[in-house]
Amino acid sequence: MRHFAPIHIPVLSFYLKDLYREVSTEWRGTCFLYLFVLLAVCLLPDMANVHRAYSAYVQNDLPPIIAQLPEISIRNGVASIAAPQPYFVNDPRTKKPLIILDTTGRYTSLKNSEAICLVTATAVLVKLGGQEAVSFPFEKGEHTSITRHTAAAWLETSRRYAAATFYPVVVASSFIFRVIQVLLLALAGVLFANTRGIRLPYLAQMRIAVVAITPGIIVLTVLDIAGLIIPYGPLWLFLSALAYQYFG
Repeated sequence: MRHFAPIHIPVLSFYLKDLYREVSTEWRGTCFLYLFVLLAVCLLPDMANVHRAYSAYVQNDLPPIIAQLPEISIRNGVASIAAPQPYFVNDPRTKKPLIILDTTGRYTSLKNSEAICLVTATAVLVKLGGQEAVSFPFEKGEHTSITRHTAAAWLETSRRYAAATFYPVVVASSFIFRVIQVLLLALAGVLFANTRGIRLPYLAQMRIAVVAITPGIIVLTVLDIAGLIIPYGPLWLFLSALAYQYFG
């Protein structure tokens, strides 16, 4: 007979051995739906922080950069710029070039340049992380104009919806990562059980692992909200889950 429901796990998983026992013997399935919901809730503060940080960046740091942009016209996949070229958009703080606009062919790559973006007649080159630039060619037949007003409008739209757009991706990625941890914890649980002469199927050990990983996820979330960072936090989470797996 079941005495507990998934809603009880976030609190009781910290200390109640009876919960682990019931989850292993009375419950069915993997408890992955519970894990997904837990992660979706616990990641909300992180996404709120991302939204605030990105909003501050768009509203405070980008306007001085946008103010330097000339009008860029793209006709049939070929760009033209209403300014003498090459045209440099500089970092307002360091005065170093951030963006180079050159449709004359003088600049064809970002090699040996501090800039992170180059707009040529046929493509946009962007440094993504490393020094190697990724090219995004204009499509043939593409017709558009980019002004300071349209750039500001695009950034404002991204400011409003970026966090909501990336939230499902972040939740899905975190879920996959935690499922892998659960599979490893369940394997450890089988070994723990064998040393004590207990026979539990692997699926039951998976359910225990989902419960065992809950306290660490909640603690890291609370610390994140409080602005505290534990060195090697994910490692401590896994080790605590391993201890709870043995406890269960």
